[in-house]
Order: sequence, then C-alpha cells, then structure tokens
Amino acid sequence: MSADTAVEGVQTVYPMGCHRRSVRPLSSLPNRPLTAHEVAALDDAPAVDLVVPLEREETIRAGDGKPVVVTEGFVLATNAWVKGLAHHPDGWRVVESVDVSTDGDRTDALLACEAAVEDAGLPGDRADGT
Repeated sequence: MSADTAVEGVQTVYPMGCHRRSVRPLSSLPNRPLTAHEVAALDDAPAVDLVVPLEREETIRAGDGKPVVVTEGFVLATNAWVKGLAHHPDGWRVVESVDVSTDGDRTDALLACEAAVEDAGLPGDRADGT
C-alpha cells in the first residue's frame, strides 16, 4: 500500500491550511480496521515520516479467535502534509488534511487531524460492537 494512493480524493479548502475530504473510501487500505502490525508497516514506509494510531481497541480475530489490537483511526504525516484517516462502515476515509510544506506548523496539523479523527468516530460502530 503506497502513501500516494492513500490520499486520492476531492478536497474542499478550509481556513488555516486545513482541508476536509469527503471522498469515496480509499481503495489502498483494506475495508476493516488495521492491525497493530499493519500500522507499524505503514510507519516503516519510506514515504511516511510518522503514523500515530488512534481509536485503538482489543478485539477477537475472526479467523482464529485470538485477541488482536486494531486501529480504527490514525494520523499519517510526511514532510509536506498531515492527514487524519478514519474507518467507516464502507471503508477508510481521509477526514482531515493539512498542508505543512510551506510555513505549516506540524504540531498544530497533527492536533487538528487527531481531533478530526476523534470527531469522525461513529458510536456503535467500533470493532468490538459497542
């Protein structure tokens, strides 16, 4: 899965360099919450500087019944942008995007994207069914 394909979509410009995205689900991520291993693999990708998992919870893996930690939201950062991604019933969506390539404060961008992911949480649609 490449960082380039994980950012497709139509953007609407918001104040202070923030962009909210309302797009089709991302085809580059599986249509389910990501495991801790998958998030770590994203963080190891050369095109990505930082991945911060949010909305983490323990659940039971369907295939073998073993416990697993999954992530239903995360913040993805490069030297040019920071994006907040949240899992919805129909797939992963970019819920916030902030350009930090010119004079952007990366800390503010990370916080804005984290808040957008938390706001995108859908009560009752968690991995554990709560």
